[in-house]
Amino acid sequence: MKKLAIVAGISVILIGLLGCVQPQLEEVKTSEESADWYMTPLIPWGFNSLLPDVESRIIDGDESFYIEMKGDLEGSIVFNLTRHTKVFPSDWQPRLVELYNDRIIVTIPDYAIWSDVATGWGKGALSDTRKLDNGNYLFVLRGKGVFETEKETGRIIRFYEDIEAAHTAELLDNGNLLITAARVDRAYEVTWGGEIVWIWDAKKQIKPYDMRTVQNWDLYPHLRNMYYEWRQGTDWTPINHVQKLDNGNYLLSLKNQDLVLEVTPENEVVWTYGPLVLNHQHTPIRLENGNTLIHDTGNNRVIEVSPDHRIVWSYNKGMYSPVAGSSQRLPNGNTIISDWLRGSAWEIMPGGEVVWEMVVKAKKEALREDIAPGTVPGIRLFRAWWYPD
Repeated sequence: MKKLAIVAGISVILIGLLGCVQPQLEEVKTSEESADWYMTPLIPWGFNSLLPDVESRIIDGDESFYIEMKGDLEGSIVFNLTRHTKVFPSDWQPRLVELYNDRIIVTIPDYAIWSDVATGWGKGALSDTRKLDNGNYLFVLRGKGVFETEKETGRIIRFYEDIEAAHTAELLDNGNLLITAARVDRAYEVTWGGEIVWIWDAKKQIKPYDMRTVQNWDLYPHLRNMYYEWRQGTDWTPINHVQKLDNGNYLLSLKNQDLVLEVTPENEVVWTYGPLVLNHQHTPIRLENGNTLIHDTGNNRVIEVSPDHRIVWSYNKGMYSPVAGSSQRLPNGNTIISDWLRGSAWEIMPGGEVVWEMVVKAKKEALREDIAPGTVPGIRLFRAWWYPD
């Protein structure tokens, strides 16, 4: 089994990727410039709207939130609204949301799933939410596992337990689950019965660092970011996305290493991209044309990268979250982008023209009593996935 030899191959990897750096990097808002948004839950709708001349309309959700929408959405997008302690009371339950152009379907998963949730950082929050072919939803509850739940009723259909599951869960065509366990640096394919079909464990695939790895910190800050186990094995990478490719390989996103890599089922590395170009990316997706679409979170942009590492398309408007987000290429060639911190999503054409945009807002009567009067806070939105009618 070929391992990703980070220490031994450091010069080869970096020299090979230096040619991928594009001039537009200087024009991209950096994560440091946008970091203040991370602690700012009150985001007004009018701020930097991508359709400033289009009248917005209200789509009611439930007693706690609504959506302001501009433009016309074909099909639907599915996402979840996770608990936001700065906005709602502590007993507010996260929601699974399916948004159409003129209506919203809200599903609150069966209350029983919230019992016996493991404690710790991020536990009790919802991660990835997908719509299945049967109309049900698949989602991750951090601290417990992966659930399939019935639309609207919230009734639990089946459950796979993994208290470390986080970020990504997908039901594959073969019926297996594809899961990332971000904080323990693993991604794996597994049957609902618990049989592991494939697993990639960063601690086994990346060689341990030594003093050669951490030299020249001031001169080469990217090396420190890429190779130093700065959390001593907890949330080191963390692997925040995985995709199973048509060729049977797997595409992985190692956020803290600014690294996207493709591995075979035997975990041989066959393609890498990212160091010195990306900044804490999310949701890299291999497209039908062979390119890879990457939500370059820390650089507040979305890029499409060719197999030979060329950036062939990019977009950098409307993104403010340095922490999370998603991008998805649609069958019509458009792209849907979501921004976690603003609680927003929008669709753009290849030339950057905006088709529609939306933002989620809390209703005043549902807010915590200590929220300042007259404010209408936004709600954080974890990834938005598009589905046809």
